[in-house]
Amino acid sequence: MSRQAVVHKGKEAYDHILSVYRKAANPSQKIAAIAALTRTEDDALIDRTLAMIATADVKDQDVLIFLGSLSANTHARRKTAEWFTAEYDVLFKRFETTMTVRSSALPSPPPRSFLCDPVRSSTDP
Repeated sequence: MSRQAVVHKGKEAYDHILSVYRKAANPSQKIAAIAALTRTEDDALIDRTLAMIATADVKDQDVLIFLGSLSANTHARRKTAEWFTAEYDVLFKRFETTMTVRSSALPSPPPRSFLCDPVRSSTDP
């Protein structure tokens, strides 16, 4: 499985590697498939990959790998950031009870009291 195949052979290679991702026999195969899927320079395939992240096709534990790999792809970086911003609420809802993604990519908003209470110094009465 080659990252370059997706870059140079486009949709045909992408579809093949997507089937490898879905049927991976072990985590190493799955991670290699993710690396290849996210290497594409084709805007339509980048959009397809981003759309797939928000579905049950991508397990929760793989979301960060997809996002990190897409962010490393200079052709996908801006689209990934825009998609992440647009889908933030959906992603936060998906991961609000997990610590893996919540602590690293989706920090919770500050508590309301943090935003509303004035800061007091030790010299305030």
